Amino acid sequence: LVNFVLEKGHTAGAKFGNAKYWALYTFVAIPLPGTGAWTGSLVAALMNVPLRKSGPACVLGVLIAGVAVMAISTGVIAIVT
Repeated sequence: LVNFVLEKGHTAGAKFGNAKYWALYTFVAIPLPGTGAWTGSLVAALMNVPLRKSGPACVLGVLIAGVAVMAISTGVIAIVT
């Protein structure tokens, strides 16, 4: 199972090419459970993204997700039900 997951991660990283940094940033910036910095770091490790590039992508993604959640919870962005 571990070899399967590692192989899938490496092939996904090769598929994305240079866009894997933006994909990682976008994945972390989505304010849903399970798409935060810890999971983003795991995805970055599976896709062989160097720490110098995955760190800023995760930090910026968490900041954007935090601003989005703050805007929704304070009423800046109204969610119509």
